Amino acid sequence: MDKVILRIIPEAGTQLTELKAGTVDLISGVQPERFEEIDSDPQLSATRFLGWGSMFLGFNMKAGPLAQPEVRQAIAMAIDRQGIVDTLRQGMAQFGNSLVPPTVFGSVPDLTGPEYDPEGARALLAQAGVTTPLKLTLNTYEGAENQQIAQAIQAQLSQIGIDLEVVITDYGAFTEAIAKDDHGLWLSSWGTVTMDADYTLWALLHSGQHGADNKAFYANPQVDEWLTEARRTADDAQRQALYRQIQEQVMKDLPYLNLYYPLSSYAKNDRLQGEVYPFAAINLDLRKAEVK
Repeated sequence: MDKVILRIIPEAGTQLTELKAGTVDLISGVQPERFEEIDSDPQLSATRFLGWGSMFLGFNMKAGPLAQPEVRQAIAMAIDRQGIVDTLRQGMAQFGNSLVPPTVFGSVPDLTGPEYDPEGARALLAQAGVTTPLKLTLNTYEGAENQQIAQAIQAQLSQIGIDLEVVITDYGAFTEAIAKDDHGLWLSSWGTVTMDADYTLWALLHSGQHGADNKAFYANPQVDEWLTEARRTADDAQRQALYRQIQEQVMKDLPYLNLYYPLSSYAKNDRLQGEVYPFAAINLDLRKAEVK
C-alpha cells in the first residue's frame, strides 16, 4: 500500500453504505444489527473478536450499606448478567466472572460467581436486617452502552427493594464523583492493555492503590501479599496459581462484579485481503494486508 486514508464517518449507516460502494475498504465498531446485512453481501465480511476489555460494577466498601457483604452479595445475585449479554449486548459480549478476559494472562475463565437469583437476594437482605426500600446511587459516564446497562441494573435491583439512582455525567465529573469517600456503586470499563493480569489486579485490588484506581477502597492483607508475590516471581505457572487465588478471594469479598467482556468488530470489502487488525485491536495494523 502506498498510503492509508483515515476518514471520520460518525453515522453507522453511512459507514456501511460507503463500504458497500467501495469508497471505503474497512470500518470498525460494527453494530450488532448490521451483521446480517454484511453477511448477506458476498463482497463483504465481518469479524467479531474478544479483546482485553471488561465492563464491571464497583462497590464502595468504605462506608454505608455497601460496606455490608450481604448487600453486595444480594446486588450481585439480583443482576441477570447473562441476560444483559444476550439482550442488550446482542451477543457482542462474553460473560465471565474473572476481572480480566480470557485473552489476558492470569485470567480464570472457570471462576465461579454469584448466580442470578432475585428471590435469594431478597431473602439475603432480609436475613441481614436491611430495611427496604434501600436507596443507593450508581455513577457512570455518558454513552449509549453505559446508559442501557445502568438502566437494566436499576430495574433489576428495584425487584429486590433497592431504589437505585443512576447519575450519568461526562467522564471528568464521573471520575471526580467516584474519587470521593461517600460514593456508592459505579459502572465502568477497564482494559488490561499489557495483556497481563498484574496491570488490572494490582490497580483495582491492592490497598496501596486507594486514592488511585482502587475506588472500592478494597483492603485485604492476604490479597496484597499474593499480588506482591506474583510480581516477584518469573514462574508463569506460579503466577497463574496466585492470580487464581486472588480472584477466588475477590469473588468472596465482592469489591467488584464483572459484568461481561465486550467484543470488538470490524467489516471489510473483498478488495482488502489478509490480516488487518492485531490481536488486541488498539491500532490499525495493515502490515499483513494488501489491496487487490
